[in-house]
Amino acid sequence: PAGRATSICSYIHRTLIASRRPALEAMKRGFVFAADLRPALAMFTAEELTDMYLRQVWADPDQILRSFVFEEWNEVETTGRTPELLAELVAKWGESGAIGQKRLTQFLIWATGSDDLGDCSITVQPGPSAAHLPVASTCSRTITLPPNLGTIAALQEKLVVAFNNGAFGRM
Repeated sequence: PAGRATSICSYIHRTLIASRRPALEAMKRGFVFAADLRPALAMFTAEELTDMYLRQVWADPDQILRSFVFEEWNEVETTGRTPELLAELVAKWGESGAIGQKRLTQFLIWATGSDDLGDCSITVQPGPSAAHLPVASTCSRTITLPPNLGTIAALQEKLVVAFNNGAFGRM
């Protein structure tokens, strides 16, 4: 199924994006188009389609917490409680139902480029100052957080800004 999945994703990209660029531009201006995806969809069973496109990934806060590797925090003269606050915030999101799940998923995508952590770790490093926003390097799965933050609310505010203003690769 993996080879077929790659083929179908490539087909869908060509059908919906590459060959339809003018139609997509027109859609931006308010026009609607239809793409016939039946040939591609016929290659998969309903279960495979569900697994690939409709799956719900539930981020596990305990797995995320276990994945953290804190580097260089002891070398920062006054780190405040940022590492502890991050752990508390992830735990809080884990207890906050659907909204918390959304935040955990945003965090994973921001930090790793994926909504599925797998068996990987996330390296957490201190940033230059509390005034800076958090930064994520998805390729190395490294996040840089501002040191000296005093509250969960301050860390959450900075992370949400980072989630909403990130770009692929280095966010």
